[in-house]
Amino acid sequence: YFLVQNYELEARVPGFDRGINEGFFLGKFLDEARAVDQRAPDQENILKSAQKVSLGRSGKKDRPHAKVSILGEEDSGELAQLYGKVFESYPFPIFDPRYLKKTMKEHVAYYGIRRNGKLVAAASAEMNERLKNVEMTDFATLNSERGKGAAFRLLNAMEEDMGKRGFCTAYTICRALSLGINRTFFKANYQHGGTLVNNTHIAGQIESMQVWYKAL
Repeated sequence: YFLVQNYELEARVPGFDRGINEGFFLGKFLDEARAVDQRAPDQENILKSAQKVSLGRSGKKDRPHAKVSILGEEDSGELAQLYGKVFESYPFPIFDPRYLKKTMKEHVAYYGIRRNGKLVAAASAEMNERLKNVEMTDFATLNSERGKGAAFRLLNAMEEDMGKRGFCTAYTICRALSLGINRTFFKANYQHGGTLVNNTHIAGQIESMQVWYKAL
């Protein structure tokens, strides 16, 4: 049916449905120009570079004041400010504390790292209770903290928590132009599932996204 309707298979995630059935990402381009990403060579180089790092290592040792904690509604204002500092634009209203509070009550767990009491990095786990999968997303780190393994520590903590909650599969849809985030998921033993071409308006422009997945 999808082939007849001119949909294209862009990515797949084994175990997307309760750890058993595969999930598929399909795209249909109404404008032929939209199906072509002029930055594809750069993205391919970034993907290859990301897959050359050592597995399972953050690169920096944790410090006592860099522990990962689950964020609550009382942190929504500071979390929104962090996202506003990191992203010029985003496909969801994460700059609005009211949106963050709403999602916290529904299906999203937010995690953060503080230094000297200040929130410097954060990410979220968007939980699908019916399919028992979780999207690891909304990673943001202040410039002063980049290169210190914050995203890797966040991801490890999120995986541990989501595994305890009974989720079977974790996946992400991350920026194809970001070496750091692709490297983080590869180091954490995620598998590459495919590329979503010109998929998301983020950081002020339309960008392609990479799909990564891992069985929990």
